[in-house]
Parts: sequence; C-alpha cells; structure tokens
Amino acid sequence: MQVYVRELFEGDYELAYVEKRLRIGKVHQRIGVSPKLYLSGINQLQLRVEVNLATIA
Repeated sequence: MQVYVRELFEGDYELAYVEKRLRIGKVHQRIGVSPKLYLSGINQLQLRVEVNLATIA
C-alpha cells in the first residue's frame, strides 16, 4: 500500500504507470472485486491520508 500511495503522489503518470493500473484493474475484475468495493477502499484511503495530513499541519 505504501508503494501505491507513493506512486500515486509522485506525479509520474507515463505508460508504465497506466499499464500497471490497468493490470491491477483486470485482476480486481477477475477475482470479483466490484468497482463499488474498490471505490469504497479508495475513499477510505483518501480519508486516512487527509486525517494524517491534518494532524501534521
């Protein structure tokens, strides 16, 4: 998860990054992770990042 967050905020969104995200999306689809569940996880990640940033500031 740390690597994912680091890559997300690095700002380097070239072809390799996009291909990796698409590959992860295909794996989620194959194992039955619904987009709704994935988006819920992303929302939780965003909330935790915001809370942690607020405690630092």
